[in-house]
Amino acid sequence: MNHIPSNKNQVTEVAAVKISLENQKKLPELREKLYDWLKSQPGFLSWSQSQSVEDPEMIVDPLEWSSAEEAKTASEAMMANPAGQAYGAIMKEIVLFTHVQVLV
Repeated sequence: MNHIPSNKNQVTEVAAVKISLENQKKLPELREKLYDWLKSQPGFLSWSQSQSVEDPEMIVDPLEWSSAEEAKTASEAMMANPAGQAYGAIMKEIVLFTHVQVLV
């Protein structure tokens, strides 16, 4: 079944990062602080977080935004925000960071 967003400009920001299992223990607190900040950003729609079955250090964060411009603006602002900096500090590696739109 296809899901077609009502807003054709809607984008998904996909971040796949490596975080050690030890540092993943910090995720619940960091996620809560970052989510509070994300909710205040223009165009923010949703955020989920998943862990790879094949590589437990791989965390995938898809974030839904109303537009690519709002997503990119928030991404840049996140690195200046203490919650974003704390989240970035526990990352071992950024494997993928991109913005995608639904084709159909």
